[in-house]
Amino acid sequence: LQQSHNPQIVSAIGRTAGLLADEDAYLQQVTEQAMKRVVSERRAGRIKLECSRLAGYHIAVQRRVLRQILQELASTQGHWGERVGLVLDLLYEGAGPLRELGGGLRVQCTGELLIMRVSRAEPFAVPLSVPGRTPVPRQSADVDCRWCEANEFDRLRPTLDLTEAVLDMGQFSGELIMRSPRSGDRLRPLGMDGRSKKLSDCFIDAGWPRILREDAVVVTERQQSDRIVWVPGLARSEHYRVDVGSEKLMHLQFTEQPMVPGPMDSGPMDSGDGER
Repeated sequence: LQQSHNPQIVSAIGRTAGLLADEDAYLQQVTEQAMKRVVSERRAGRIKLECSRLAGYHIAVQRRVLRQILQELASTQGHWGERVGLVLDLLYEGAGPLRELGGGLRVQCTGELLIMRVSRAEPFAVPLSVPGRTPVPRQSADVDCRWCEANEFDRLRPTLDLTEAVLDMGQFSGELIMRSPRSGDRLRPLGMDGRSKKLSDCFIDAGWPRILREDAVVVTERQQSDRIVWVPGLARSEHYRVDVGSEKLMHLQFTEQPMVPGPMDSGPMDSGDGER
């Protein structure tokens, strides 16, 4: 080619390679800035992105962001182009069902969020330390249990949210455990006059995306593991309901740890969205 076509072809290829390297470096810089804007939550094995912000970037940046996140989550190599294309389709289609990407990767778009994660391992069941703090297996979270006085409930009640529960333990001498959700689980939600409801229906009614339901923590009795006491973030049960005669109370609190730092968590924040 150098003799028959272009004597300067070697230097021309070198210049082109230099230009492409510069453009690649610039795109990577924009991608790092975009990651800071679009990632709303990063936890062990799970990343949430804001759909509207991601959609505001040029398609080239969208692809790079998604490929980088999938590579961060995946334990094995894969066909990234095909997977990125599928995730982009879900982004543009809006809210939809859970999709499997292969290699243990899952994705679901809720309309507002694009959630990508790795599948959980085997189900767990561990006793709660009473009193004490018990780490939730395979999650950056824990459940704290402490005894409290009956008159303390009046102070706690106005600010109680679904990440907390106060139980009447006066008639209970066994052990509490936390475990993974199971098929067929039923709950007697507080305020339903003792009527039971499928846990899966509780998830649907509360708007929990299917991709997040395997992260749910179910607190039950050890002797009757189908007797659900509390599902943090979702519902408290009629079991162990506190009333005016309650004397022996336990306060439980579910706490998620700060977000896991990611490989892009350094450098300046982008001041605006890019172009599509």
